[in-house]
Amino acid sequence: MNPQEFSEAIKQPGVYLLDVRPLADYEKVHIEGAKHLDVTDPDFAKKAEATLPKDETIAVYCNTGKRSAMAEGILQKLGYNVINLDQGITSWIAANLPTV
Repeated sequence: MNPQEFSEAIKQPGVYLLDVRPLADYEKVHIEGAKHLDVTDPDFAKKAEATLPKDETIAVYCNTGKRSAMAEGILQKLGYNVINLDQGITSWIAANLPTV
């Protein structure tokens, strides 16, 4: 999804916003309301199943879209409905959308 579509999607009920970048990146800047789970963590799938709600759409993003695409694939295999921010938070910031 492009930044505008993603922005509208994450405002909807039943959407869980997930930043899949390393913690240091998340702590520097992230989309307000985003939870964090690093996709490069070897236990990502196990932690995802333990913490992410199966009855909500998981909205993932990273810096440029590569790691979030990886997270999207893993989460879909686990049975989650997933949406992904094209080109990551880089495109979000370029679209002048808010961050914290």
